[in-house]
Amino acid sequence: MIKFREWNSVDNMLSEAINVEGFLGRIEACKTTEGLKELEKYYNKRVKEIDVPEADDIQIRDAFRGKAKDLETSDESEKDDDSESDKEEDEDI
Repeated sequence: MIKFREWNSVDNMLSEAINVEGFLGRIEACKTTEGLKELEKYYNKRVKEIDVPEADDIQIRDAFRGKAKDLETSDESEKDDDSESDKEEDEDI
């Protein structure tokens, strides 16, 4: 949960907990490395302005690393698919 100063009520506390889950969802929804880098840049700026519990910070940073790895693997497999298609086209000529 992200703690923005002081919780005024249980509703505020729950709302902030949902925001962490929402942010993790945004990380998961990233389709490009560039988009992920922009989101991480925003997080790194925002984390300096708010009090983020260490466990939440670890979870978010881990999500960034995991998604970056997924996107990297995805990019590599697309390049392999493209090079195989190019080879097949060359063989047809």
